[in-house]
Amino acid sequence: MQNYNLPSTNHGNTFDGVEFTLPTGDLFNLGGADVKVQVRKLPGDTVLKEFVAPEDIEITAPDKIRLLPHIVSIPVGRYKWDMKITFADLREKTYIGGEWVINAVITV
Repeated sequence: MQNYNLPSTNHGNTFDGVEFTLPTGDLFNLGGADVKVQVRKLPGDTVLKEFVAPEDIEITAPDKIRLLPHIVSIPVGRYKWDMKITFADLREKTYIGGEWVINAVITV
């Protein structure tokens, strides 16, 4: 799995979103795929944020996935995240994951 740390974001501010390109070494087609991203304090902990299509995730090309902008409401802290893709043929892949830091802000 490729490590990618999401850009740190301030609590209560808008996360700008990010686009990922899947690795070219695998044959894939995102048509009919189920894509989800989960954010947790530690693996196995309660899910604090889940990105799901089409509300939070957009497939922008046969090999590109975009997490859409949203207001960050999870508490201040350092989190783990990863993206799981279930392809139409039921193969499951977790290509990417990493950390996401949510910062405190002074102005509310």
